[in-house]
Amino acid sequence: MVIPPKSLWNYFNITRVDNATVRSDPPYVGTVWVPDRVYGGLPISQAINGFVSLHPNCVPHTLNYKFMGPANINVPFVYKIKNYEDGNIASIYI
Repeated sequence: MVIPPKSLWNYFNITRVDNATVRSDPPYVGTVWVPDRVYGGLPISQAINGFVSLHPNCVPHTLNYKFMGPANINVPFVYKIKNYEDGNIASIYI
């Protein structure tokens, strides 16, 4: 049985791990059809939130992503953010 979280706070609560890593903690709300899986929108929005929390003076411009498959609602998401050269370009790894 899937028990949804009582609050959506963890969707927006990103914890800084170091200068290039942030994480969010479960549980997450799954989909209507597959309640124990998380799909694209949540991880992508948290990746952007993580980037902005590490680089408050930067503004996201373009987002490219590839979905490999659904994520488990009970596993933390860890986002690694790599800056290139002068910091104007970054890659986010989920």
